[in-house]
Amino acid sequence: MLLLQKNPLKPIIFFGLLFFYFNFLINLITDDRASWSLVYIPLALLIVYLFKNKTFYIHPLVLIVGVSSAFCITLNEYIFHAEQTSLDLEFNKHAHKYIYQFLYIIPLIFLGTLFKFSNFTTETFKKIIFVSIVFSVIFNGYLNILFDFNRGLFAAEFKSVILYDYCIVALSLIGLVFSFKLKGKMAFLFISLCLVNITLIVLHGSRGAWLGISIALLMISIYFYKTHLKQTLYMLFASILLSISICVMPHSPIIERVDLLKNDASLMQKNNYNTSVGTRFALWYFAIEAFQQSPYVGHGFINFKNKICEPVNESDVPNCQPHAHNIVFQELAAHGLIGLLNILILAFATLYFFIKNTIQKNNPSTQTFAFAGLVCTIYLIICSMSDYLLFYSFPSMFLFLIILSLMNIIYIENLNNDNNNSC
Repeated sequence: MLLLQKNPLKPIIFFGLLFFYFNFLINLITDDRASWSLVYIPLALLIVYLFKNKTFYIHPLVLIVGVSSAFCITLNEYIFHAEQTSLDLEFNKHAHKYIYQFLYIIPLIFLGTLFKFSNFTTETFKKIIFVSIVFSVIFNGYLNILFDFNRGLFAAEFKSVILYDYCIVALSLIGLVFSFKLKGKMAFLFISLCLVNITLIVLHGSRGAWLGISIALLMISIYFYKTHLKQTLYMLFASILLSISICVMPHSPIIERVDLLKNDASLMQKNNYNTSVGTRFALWYFAIEAFQQSPYVGHGFINFKNKICEPVNESDVPNCQPHAHNIVFQELAAHGLIGLLNILILAFATLYFFIKNTIQKNNPSTQTFAFAGLVCTIYLIICSMSDYLLFYSFPSMFLFLIILSLMNIIYIENLNNDNNNSC
């Protein structure tokens, strides 16, 4: 009570952050079209903070990750591709949101300042993730039963089921890493919940979401087997058991999607690329050709989509798609070498930060957070090789919010730890 009387701003900012995270994660899990306007919450909290404080706590790599896309994509579009338009009016509206969404990332670089001031700790963030996992298991379990594991019904319900799946699996992987640090039965309970949540997402049949899961589980096993052998063995056993169960279930979505993959491969051997996999290969080749025509600044987000959908290019791309289904090829075609530079900055800045803090052993709490960030980053990089995660606002916001939150909280916890050691 004395603390509240001394500084009433601290609880305001602390509970404001709780409201922000739960609001976003509930919107994400329910696919309720999470909006970038939620970023006004931490921005408002920052303004409240600045009434009586002038000190900022920003790690240089957080700053780089936070502003890179605004410079390389938004500024690129504004300077070189401002007059572009599409005959698809709905796409025009979406393109405007896409181009300017990267400006909304910038307020997230101040999360560390808010964390520091409000005593928002790693334990608080863990609890937010665990509560979100429980809610996600209940929600996705209900939907799987409601839609009878039918991918077509899922696709009709969700704005983009595959991008939704990427986000929820990444969230579950972070929760899975955190679970290993829980004590006793709680560790096994949350390992189970995270694996069940991943399984429920796998049942959606989004093949792109499957690719990185085994690599993430392998990373977690290698990292924890020496210190948490029982939990590691349990995770592997439960993963194998769940995998077998969903493969042998009647009308298994997994087997159906694998059969479709075989059919796609068979058609591609006959030079028929009018399939899910075939279209991706055609788009990647088309994007490389487009990049060669404008290698420095690209064609622009809208114009590249127009080129894909031009009737003259039907022989190259079997059907009209809004992007290249690969983050590297998409950025090369739409924004040229500047776009590629942005992707490299985002990937290597986050990987360097998380790897560095994973191998440093001066703070076990942030070491676990850094490893969770590393697993999440590598999983999302793998997913982005078959899709464009930045196309819609909710996966874009999830990607930047979760990565910048982890980076900020690691930075602040390390800062607090250094201050305590120096006292």
